[in-house]
Amino acid sequence: MGAHPLPRYRYEEVPLGPLSNYARAVAAAVGVPDHGYWCEVGRLATIYLALDARHPEFPDLDLALAWNEVNGWSAVLEIRQGAETIAIAYRGETVLPTPREARTFMADLLAGHCPGQLEPPRLRPPGRRDVLHRELRRYRQRLPH
Repeated sequence: MGAHPLPRYRYEEVPLGPLSNYARAVAAAVGVPDHGYWCEVGRLATIYLALDARHPEFPDLDLALAWNEVNGWSAVLEIRQGAETIAIAYRGETVLPTPREARTFMADLLAGHCPGQLEPPRLRPPGRRDVLHRELRRYRQRLPH
C-alpha cells in the first residue's frame, strides 16, 4: 500500500493585527515592555517575548517565551545573542492560551518547576483556518495599556 496523501487545504495566513494585539496582551501579562517583543506572520506566524529574567537552571543564558501557530508557547534559551535558541519546555494544551495562562507557564518556569512538555506538541498544522482564527477574533481591537 502506498503512503496516504497529505490532506489539501487552502493556506490561510494568520491575521497580523489580532496576532499583534494578542502578543501585546501576553507581553503585558508577563511584564515585557512594548519594545521587548515582536511578532510576524508568513508561512509560520510567530511571537517572541524577551524576558528580563533567567531560568534557575541556566542563569548564564537569556530566557524568552516564543510562540508559533503550530506548537503554541515555549520557553527558549538564547544560546547565542539574538541568533540561536533552544526550547526547554512547551506549554502544550492549546495553541492560543489566555495571557494569564501564559503568565502562569512563565511563573512556573521561573520557580524552577517543569511545566508543559519537552517535545513540540504539534497542536495544529500551519496555515489552516481553524480555531486559532476564531480565538484571535477576541484580539481584533487594540487593547489599552
